[in-house]
Amino acid sequence: MFSPPLIAALSLAYVGLLFAIAWWGDRAAAVPLGPRTRAVIYSLSLAVYCTSWTFFGAVGSAVENGWLFATIYIGPVIVLIFGHDLMRRILHQSRTQRLTSIADFIAHRYGHSRPLAVTVTLAAVLGAIPYIALQLKAVTMGLVAISDEGHSGLSEQTLALLLALGLGVFSILFGARRLEASEHHRGMVLAIAFESLVKLVAFAAVGLWALFTILDGPFGLVERIGATPAYQELFLPSALPEGFWVQTLLAAAAILCLPRQFQVTFVENEDEADLRTARWLFPLYLLLFTLLVIPIALAGLERFGGGAYNADTFVLTLPMGDGQAWLTMLSFLGGFSAATGMVIVATVALATMVSNDLLVPLLLKLKSSQDRDFSQVVLNSRRLTIIGLATLAWLYYLVLQSTDRLAAIGLMSFAAVIHFAPALVAGVYWRLASREGALSGLLLGLTVWLMMIFLPSILEGWPAWLAIGLYRATMLGLALNVLALVLVSVWIRRRRPVLPRLLGSRGSSRPVTIGELRELTAGFIGRDRVDTAFASALPAELPDDEAPAGPELIGFTERLLSGCIGSASARTVLAAGLRRSGMQTDDALALLEQTSSAIQFNRDLLDATLDHISQGVSVVDADLRLVSWNRAYIELFDYPPGMVYIGRPVEELIRFNLQRWHGGTPLEIEDGVNRRMHHMRRRTPYVYERQHSNDRVIEIRGNPMPRGGYVTTYTDITGFKRTERELKQASATMEQQVAERTRELNQAIEALAVAKREAEAANESKSRFLAAASHDLLQPLNAARLFSSSLRESADRLPPEEANLSRRVDHSLSVAEDLLSALLDISRLDQGALQPRWSEFPVQVLLDKLERQFAALASRRELKLRLRPCRAWVHSDQKLLQRILANLVGNALRYTREGGVLVGCRRRGQHLVIEVWDSGPGIAEADRERVFDEFERLAGTDEPHFSDQGLGLGLAICQRISLMLESPLDLRSRVGAGSIFSVRVPTAEAGAWAHGTAPAAVTERPGEFAGRRVLCLDDEPDVLDGMRAMLERWGCEVLTATDRSAAAGQMAHEPALLIVDYHLDGQDNGLDAALALRGIAGRTVPVLVVTADRGDALQQRVAALGIRRLLKPVKPAALRAVMRRLLDEVGVR
Repeated sequence: MFSPPLIAALSLAYVGLLFAIAWWGDRAAAVPLGPRTRAVIYSLSLAVYCTSWTFFGAVGSAVENGWLFATIYIGPVIVLIFGHDLMRRILHQSRTQRLTSIADFIAHRYGHSRPLAVTVTLAAVLGAIPYIALQLKAVTMGLVAISDEGHSGLSEQTLALLLALGLGVFSILFGARRLEASEHHRGMVLAIAFESLVKLVAFAAVGLWALFTILDGPFGLVERIGATPAYQELFLPSALPEGFWVQTLLAAAAILCLPRQFQVTFVENEDEADLRTARWLFPLYLLLFTLLVIPIALAGLERFGGGAYNADTFVLTLPMGDGQAWLTMLSFLGGFSAATGMVIVATVALATMVSNDLLVPLLLKLKSSQDRDFSQVVLNSRRLTIIGLATLAWLYYLVLQSTDRLAAIGLMSFAAVIHFAPALVAGVYWRLASREGALSGLLLGLTVWLMMIFLPSILEGWPAWLAIGLYRATMLGLALNVLALVLVSVWIRRRRPVLPRLLGSRGSSRPVTIGELRELTAGFIGRDRVDTAFASALPAELPDDEAPAGPELIGFTERLLSGCIGSASARTVLAAGLRRSGMQTDDALALLEQTSSAIQFNRDLLDATLDHISQGVSVVDADLRLVSWNRAYIELFDYPPGMVYIGRPVEELIRFNLQRWHGGTPLEIEDGVNRRMHHMRRRTPYVYERQHSNDRVIEIRGNPMPRGGYVTTYTDITGFKRTERELKQASATMEQQVAERTRELNQAIEALAVAKREAEAANESKSRFLAAASHDLLQPLNAARLFSSSLRESADRLPPEEANLSRRVDHSLSVAEDLLSALLDISRLDQGALQPRWSEFPVQVLLDKLERQFAALASRRELKLRLRPCRAWVHSDQKLLQRILANLVGNALRYTREGGVLVGCRRRGQHLVIEVWDSGPGIAEADRERVFDEFERLAGTDEPHFSDQGLGLGLAICQRISLMLESPLDLRSRVGAGSIFSVRVPTAEAGAWAHGTAPAAVTERPGEFAGRRVLCLDDEPDVLDGMRAMLERWGCEVLTATDRSAAAGQMAHEPALLIVDYHLDGQDNGLDAALALRGIAGRTVPVLVVTADRGDALQQRVAALGIRRLLKPVKPAALRAVMRRLLDEVGVR
């Protein structure tokens, strides 16, 4: 498709672009990046993990083994999410000790052990060679695939060699231009971040094109998988593929142990806060790659599944086969980016390890006999190492089988570096881990890898009993590694003698001088840089070079050398320098060990001390850049994340605080900044107080440090200043305040007494008014209701028009009754006249009542009413809770046209949620608050076939009762799908409960009261007439009386039942009258009190006397039921 010259030109142009980005990044390294930009670049640089294996080989792995490819992404995600503490500890140690590689880290943790450093370096090189060869194979494979003129006379082996040497040169240009490896290669990191974007865009372009062009979108992909058994076996397996968890473990270890990952994650990190961003951004990056693999793999199988194919090249051959030239080239550049990024970072990291841990020890022997500057020699050795690694990778490429999958080659490298993990993790968390244990475990594990994985891959005649497979060999080697580490460490710790104290063994040796340390270090990093570094470490008044060097300077020198030649080599260099001063080798090593331990202890002690100080503390260096602070400083000023970091000019933080907390004009802010900076530049102490806009007062104290720099403390004295101000005010006006407070208190007490009397009077007046209103309003309504009931019972004997008219009158009166009753209930609830009667009872009692009350109504409307049994007990007022539920169920039946209503209970901790579900029209979200207002009925709910539409007061009453019971109401609804009303009630312990029998249904039995003589006492003649008409229609003999004396005269007729109104003329009441009439009769005549008074006091008195109460307006059915019950109790039939 493309000519070789064009491919070469585009590849070189792309590499040139990368080099330009790296050059610009190095030139701009002195300019600090914003926290967000820096964190994003850091997160993208971690994507150097995604090599050509990820770009090409993941698709091949998916085609061959289904979801097994996803393990390479799952492992790193697990570590980033759940291993954040481990990564944070490694990062902190690497930054503070200026460590340069994973070999440097492990050697440093185990006492600067050179054997450990050498072993890790050799293993890393051996493990990386197959991985670099994988990149060569992937890019060569891509070149062959997209080239339309063969190889222009070059064999694939020659092409791979040129590619290897070219990548080696690029690696030197990117990462081996200066010596100090611990310095940040910002240009290289920026180029790697750019490459990560390119390969993601390229992979996404191919994946989305394949998804929507070949597979017809996500639904087409799902349909193809569901319709093809072979695809189902790959992507919808009944079990995970073989080796799934082993590969996940390999990938999890690789994200920490691969030399290139350690380089970008820990060595190139500029701020520890960036790790928090990478914790979610890099997993998101990996997730995108994972999701895009499936469409490409499936599209490749659809296009090429019928013949021979190489699934590793689907990313190239799919667009190429469709004539998509631009997409093919973009895909090739994406794979080329993945390979070049890996090779650049891996060779730079490995060259640093080889030069520091293998070559520098040899140079030290030369330096002992020749006084030379070896800084350039070390740098050149790194460059030669890069070329050597590229050449070795090419040689390994030559012995690769042409059929080897890219994934298989990558796993071989992962299986090597996983053996670094036990020493790495134990070194961070297990203090008993020893260098001997780590070395033993590492050697055992690497021996298994070499004999059972690496050599079988390049030697065809290798014994079959040793080639047990990658998964088994990996787990065997890892088990031996961990076992040796633990057992040897425990054994060594028990038998190791304590080193002798240094002061008693040095004899006549003289101390090492500052000048000797200066000369020793200059041979590796240059005179100018040594002078600059020592000037920052020594006091402002520089001592003479002949002065003895203290432990702090020795530790500083070791860290300085570690950044160039690694911690193990730095320890060797210093030991050699100390030997020149006459110190024995063991003493020199012991001194360095004690120096490192003492410095680390002092640093940890200082950090812990600062973090436990309640004052905020910040420290700046001589350049007025922030170098240290404590937690209180961050919390006091509430800095945003990433705002505070090492090296930030303190002037920027001062300006930020003034703008944020104090405001003012720009001129005032700059004046405040200049005053603070003036003190720091002149190194003069200062103390002043500043009041923030949120009324906090901060005392700021600044003091210069002896060796340059400035330390500032910040104390929140808001409480102290407030107390001071209040004490001053109290002291000045104490007597006046006492007199004023006394007078105000007396006035308040008097006003409170007056208000209380007025409130009590108003409450009594309101109660009297309500009682009177209840009686006076309901009396005529009660009479009309009685007449209408009588008329309705005779409807079958009236003409149709008059019968229909009577039913409408009866319905209208019923609506008026309900409205008046609801208004009176709301009034009683608002004034607090209704108090709950708390008790514990089973909720099933309420459910049984609801079923009896609404079963007939539901049946009449052809709806299903279901109540789920519940054994729970609740603590509430039984009647009030019953009223809430009855209202909710009634509303549900009223507004449900088809389906039904379900009542059920759910336990939620210490509460029981009683829910009423309906299949009605639902309530829009905008109307859910309005339904609880008075007289609110939503539009569209009135149906003409319902004759008993609500008044819009039921839910308002329920809301008030629920607040009184502290049982909140809740509403969930969806338009067209129904509503769920629920009430939350506290649960109670189960107890004894007297289960009564369910009341029999009230049915009308003609003539059941025939001959029963009933005396009606009421001061309203209309009510008496209505009562007479209805009772006579039931067969009763009715006696009437308008006052007590008239009723006494009627007692001679021996009535079987007294029906009395409670409110009579004057001060008389029906209850007292009934008791008097009983006395006249000389027997306990059944009494029914009819009243509009709904007060609890009357109810309690009526119940205490064994009398029944019926509330006005009287409903005929209720009256009939009570009469039957009263007459049954005395045995009258």
